[in-house]
Amino acid sequence: MFIKLYKPDISTEWLKQFQAWTGTVSNWSMGILGIFVIAVLSRNMITALNQKLLKSKKIIRKLSCNNLWNIYINNTV
Repeated sequence: MFIKLYKPDISTEWLKQFQAWTGTVSNWSMGILGIFVIAVLSRNMITALNQKLLKSKKIIRKLSCNNLWNIYINNTV
């Protein structure tokens, strides 16, 4: 009785391994690229928010100084 042993084709196995490896590399590279993009966007958003906060603080400071000056003038006159 002749039993044929299973012998995998080396070329297809190598191709499968290569495809799996390139898929993993592309997933990792996309992940790193995504993290980089998110970091840049969040940095830009943080700087924009800081600029808005600084402007609002300046406006509030001006308003509070004007209000204090008006209160001082109204109380003294």
